[in-house]
Amino acid sequence: MRSRPSSERNRLLASIDSAILLKLNNEMNHFSIFAHGDSFNVDEFLARSTLRPDYVWRRGDQRRYACVESKHETSGVEFVLGNGWEVPFQEQEDIAVAYLKEHRDELRMLSEFPGVETFIIGLQYICQLHDGLLGVCAGPSSQLMWHVLDVGVHPNYYVDFQRVPKPEREPYAYFCLGGAFEPDEITRRLGVLPSETARAGDAIGRAHHKRQNSLWMLRSRLQSSGDLDQHVRDILDQLDTSRSAFAELSRELGGIIVIVGFSRDYAPAISLEQETVGRLAQYSLRLDVEPNC
Repeated sequence: MRSRPSSERNRLLASIDSAILLKLNNEMNHFSIFAHGDSFNVDEFLARSTLRPDYVWRRGDQRRYACVESKHETSGVEFVLGNGWEVPFQEQEDIAVAYLKEHRDELRMLSEFPGVETFIIGLQYICQLHDGLLGVCAGPSSQLMWHVLDVGVHPNYYVDFQRVPKPEREPYAYFCLGGAFEPDEITRRLGVLPSETARAGDAIGRAHHKRQNSLWMLRSRLQSSGDLDQHVRDILDQLDTSRSAFAELSRELGGIIVIVGFSRDYAPAISLEQETVGRLAQYSLRLDVEPNC
């Protein structure tokens, strides 16, 4: 590969804009070969080459994807090889190698053409982010490296990070009692069937940890997408069906209303009506918030 001027680093950074390889709104996510430079005479190149680029721009042209006035600082050409969002990464390399082989002589002429200061083949790697991912490495195969060195083109990898969406979990609320008791006895005293119960010593999920206390839970009957105040009011409506028994047990065992909805990426707005807060006080209820994991 022929030597590059000292300003190559800045040229390479500017090349992303100049070659229209990446666009924030993801309308043009192709992998391609492009070349440009301050004094690159694209019309002379087109007259001498059999290659027909997909995009041609001249210094001073308006960038066609810009929302405001933005002029190209260089002249250049681009050859689109495919859609980086649709073509798997390994197939991109195979397509690139085939194109380099087929147009070897013409691309070598482009590499050495007067005024060409940046000559890049850019491949696109879509990286799915997940909790266990610490980093990513991308590099050309030995076959692709041989051909880019033969032609004189610089390989670049454009990495797009995408977080793997987690199942949507809407906020909800529940009432619970915890302590040293028999859940069936709580049900008998309240005369209300619980949404969930557990006994001290039960396993927690699939873990080997054991519950230290028993649990008696009553969940909101609303759809999870409902307003949080409505969820809390629905629980209070259920407590009202056995008002004195719930009030007694709540004071005895420390009743709690739990709002579940916070996650790493989302925190619902919590706003309870004055009437709802007053009803919580009637049962001596504590209000807690838990993450929705």
